[in-house]
This record gives sequence, C-alpha cells and structure tokens, in this order.
Amino acid sequence: MKKLLWLFLLIVALSLAAPGFLGMEAEGHYNAVVAQLQNAGYRVTDRTYARGWFTSDARLQLELPVPQTPDAETLRLLVKTHAVHGPFLGEIGQPFGLARLDSEIWLGSEPLVVGDGTAPLRTLVGFLGSAKTLIQVPPRKVALSGGTLETAAVSGELNFGAGERVAFGELLMPLVRLQGSDGVVGELGGLELTVDLRRGPAGLPVGVWRFGVNRMALSAPADARAFVLDAFEVSGRSEVRDDAMDLAADYRLRAATAEGKTYGPFDLRFAARRLAVDALARIQAAGEEAAAEGATAEERSEALGVALLANADALLAKDPSIALDQLSFDLPEGRVAASLELRAVGLRVAELRNAETALQHIQGKASLRLPEVILASLLREQGRQQLAALAEQDPEAAQPSAEEVEAMVGQFAAQQIETLVAQQLLVRDGGAVAVAAELRNGLLTVNGKSIPLAALVKPSAP
Repeated sequence: MKKLLWLFLLIVALSLAAPGFLGMEAEGHYNAVVAQLQNAGYRVTDRTYARGWFTSDARLQLELPVPQTPDAETLRLLVKTHAVHGPFLGEIGQPFGLARLDSEIWLGSEPLVVGDGTAPLRTLVGFLGSAKTLIQVPPRKVALSGGTLETAAVSGELNFGAGERVAFGELLMPLVRLQGSDGVVGELGGLELTVDLRRGPAGLPVGVWRFGVNRMALSAPADARAFVLDAFEVSGRSEVRDDAMDLAADYRLRAATAEGKTYGPFDLRFAARRLAVDALARIQAAGEEAAAEGATAEERSEALGVALLANADALLAKDPSIALDQLSFDLPEGRVAASLELRAVGLRVAELRNAETALQHIQGKASLRLPEVILASLLREQGRQQLAALAEQDPEAAQPSAEEVEAMVGQFAAQQIETLVAQQLLVRDGGAVAVAAELRNGLLTVNGKSIPLAALVKPSAP
C-alpha cells in the first residue's frame, strides 16, 4: 500500500513539475518558428513572450514582405498565441505532447484569422519535435482601409517532422474576395494546397506537392473586360535513384481571359535530372547555415552561389540534364509548342574554358512549332524597331508614313521567313512553321541540315 501511495505521489509531483520544464522547450520551438519567418523575409517589429508554469502567452507583430509604394500603408500582422504546456494537452487526437499552441492572426487592428469559440490555428507539438497544425477558420469579412476582405471557411491539417516525413497534409480555402472602395474586385476561388514530402538520402526532401486555384479574377466596374485565370495549378515532385535526384515542376492553366480574348490551355513542364545527392546536400547545408547565422537574402544567395561553384564538378559527375519537357499554349491564331533538353556527358568545370572541348561533352535537342502568322507578327515588330532606330540616328531625313512603314515591315517579315525556309532552318507544316534541332559531338543538326559548331568556335591559327 505504501508503494502505491509513493507511486501516486511521484506521478502527481511529475505532473506538476513537467509543465514548467516543457514550457521552456515550447518557447524554444516558438523561437525557431519566428527565426524561420525572419529568414523568409518577414520583419519582426514587436515581440513578447510571457512564460508561466502551465501556460504561456505570446504576441508577435510582423511586416509583410511585399513591395510597398511610398504613400501606401505598411501591412502588419499580429499573431497572438496561447500555449498550454505538456505533458497533458487536452486534445482528443493527441492527448500527450510537448505543448499545444492556439493562435489567431490580426491584420492591423482587424481580426483576420480568428475562431468562433475555438482556436482557428491549433498546433500540437510532440515530444520529439514533430508538429501538427489543425486549421479551422470560420468565414470572415474584414473592413480594410479602402475596401473589404471576405473569406469563406478555411480548413486543413499540416504535419511537420513526423519521423521520416518532412511535411504532409492539405489546406482548403474555397474563397478569398477583396473589394476596393472604387469597385475593383479581386477574387480567388477553390484554393487547395497538398504536400507529401519525406526525408531522402542525405536529408534531402523527396515527394510531391501541389498548389491549385480554380479561379482567379480581377474586374472593375468601368471595364466589363475582366482578367480571369481558370484552373491554375502548380505541382512539383522529387525522387532519388542511384544516388542522384530528379526534380520536376508542372504549370497548367486551362484558360486565361484578358481584353475580351481567351487564351489557353497552357502547359509547362520543367525538369532537372541526375543531380548528385551529396553535392545537393552540401549546397543545401550552406544555405541552412547562412540562414541560421541570420544572413540577409542577398547574403544567403551569395552563400548558395559559392557552394554551387565549390560543388560544380560533383554536380556534373552524374551527367545531369535540364529540360523544358513541354511548353504548349493556344492562342487565337493557333497553338505554340516547344521543347528543349541539354545534358552534360563527362563534362568538367575546367573544360568550360575551351568552347570546342566543352561542346564535345554537351548533348541537346530542341523543337518549336508555331503558326506562321505569329512569326510574321514578331518579325514585323522587329522591323518597326529597326526603322525607329534608323530614324533616331538621322532625325532630319524624310520619314516614311505609317502606311509605308507597315508595307516595309510586312515585306521584311515575308523575306525573312522565305529565307529561313530556303535555308531549311524552318519547315512549313500547313499554316505553321517548325524547327527541330539536335546537338551531339559538337555537331548541330537543324531540320536534317548539319552545322559544325565546333569549327565555328575553334580559334583561328596565328
């Protein structure tokens, strides 16, 4: 019976003592998050942290890292956080942990992300540093200087540092609407963010992420021609194979409407392949070290540049490539499609000093197809610029009329296209023109016609 009594007293003592010690750990976690915000460009203008034994309260005022005009009001966010120290968090899904952080966000003096009897942002910090943020923000309508901001209910769950998973979860925001007092309206509809990243070799993040918006629109009462983006999506993925990382990013847009015209769909896919993991890890470590030391954005960029140069040969060791796998978009005149890939094969940094030698280690291929009327329009614009430059050189000379300028630039564009077709640098395909090129062993082949680049860059004999 005495043993049970002593055990009970010990449990009670630990329960009373633990929150104070865990509160110090919770403050350390909070400080780390503030440091990350500063590294991202936010400027901390005011900061307080009142730590108690069982709970703590913090206030953090930030200036948004957005361009400001001289007469514009500086945008400031106030983040209020109430922390409940562990080990008992009072949360059904996670009853034990380091701390529970309940936060709300104010824009100036106006409530922006606040709850309706419950915390809109609840972060549960685990004993080993993992964090889960639960997002439940009710609809809001906030009066701003010169307009109103309206948001629908926001929901989501984001997890960080849970074992091998770096981050995973989703965020859903059905509507954000900003209306100015002058009647200008900006709207985002159906915003969705999903992420699933895990720790790969050397701690590099691998996995997938996606950001999408069903509709983005900007309109004004005096102009019925609204600017609209329909079904915009950005996604990325990374994976490691044979000690090399492949990265890819996709950009998609179903349609864009501007000036009464509709363009799209638009697809862009960029990729970098066979990047040496050890070199990437050292470059990432250099960036993280600069951030930990409180470096500015310029200093971090400089540190990354130095690390990139120091690890250039290591990056080239796996024969990496960069590619524009796909670029296609529809215009009223027709579709434009292009692709490009460049790969280094056995290339080393020292060989870049000699262009002829470097070309022997670079392989590439490219293609382009576009309506002939678009190419003609581009060439006509080039002709106008050349005529304008000539007019500036001799302002006293007689200047052609607008009709004569259009006739001249039209003739210039037609001659340029016919010359390129005659040289087989362009191929006509219906109402479009196309070009396909390949680079290998210093030889450039364009539409089946070979051009020895190595001979063009080879230094002449003395």
